[in-house]
Amino acid sequence: KEGEKIRIAAWYMSHGHPDHMAGFCLFVKKYHKELSFERIFYNFPSPNSPTEILADGRGTYSKLLTYIDKYVKDDNFVFIKPHTGQEFKLADITVNVFYTHEDIVNPTTALSEVANDYNNSSAVIKITVDGKTFMFYGDVNKPAMNVILANNSDKTLKCDIVQLAHHVINDLSKLYHKNQATVVLVPQSPNGATLNATRRAAMDAAKKYATNGMIYYASESTVGLRVINGVITNVFTAPVHGGRY
Repeated sequence: KEGEKIRIAAWYMSHGHPDHMAGFCLFVKKYHKELSFERIFYNFPSPNSPTEILADGRGTYSKLLTYIDKYVKDDNFVFIKPHTGQEFKLADITVNVFYTHEDIVNPTTALSEVANDYNNSSAVIKITVDGKTFMFYGDVNKPAMNVILANNSDKTLKCDIVQLAHHVINDLSKLYHKNQATVVLVPQSPNGATLNATRRAAMDAAKKYATNGMIYYASESTVGLRVINGVITNVFTAPVHGGRY
């Protein structure tokens, strides 16, 4: 209604790299007077963890907390720290948590693969809406992939839409073959997605299951997808604004 703030039920961030949460910071800085947040989801390594675990994320995590404190805290939002196996329901949307960085902590040393590659701190979720499922991998690499494969069946890993991990830099072909997604979202340009053998292997695995050319590259357009009569349908395409991806 006119004069009321736009209510955002939940905002999710996969991990603490700038390209995965700086957009949130800039967004709330510009529009906080027009918005009201109910929930914010993320599970980052603790600020009290050994320095090497947060080597890539400590600075940006601190900045995130500053922006939340400055622009969002008055909304009295609920902070939710998701853990593997949890399920959240928001209206007609279901979110299932498939992986967090806690899943690769070595119980003997208390250190994690995150110490070697902060991308493995990405949480992995599957979103279900209108009877269709969307798997979002953030930037996870092979150590996280191996945990996900070990802990899930072919049935639970199958999905309708997949966003490929880490700008197609990481080859998660084994997961993409389990996903069998008919719609593929590529956070990369067509040339960047096939830059080397590793990226080509990931793309080949994902593209194998795509139907009707439903492979969308971040550099090319913004695409609107809707489920119509049980079918995922492209309902609009808009140009990309600003610089190249």
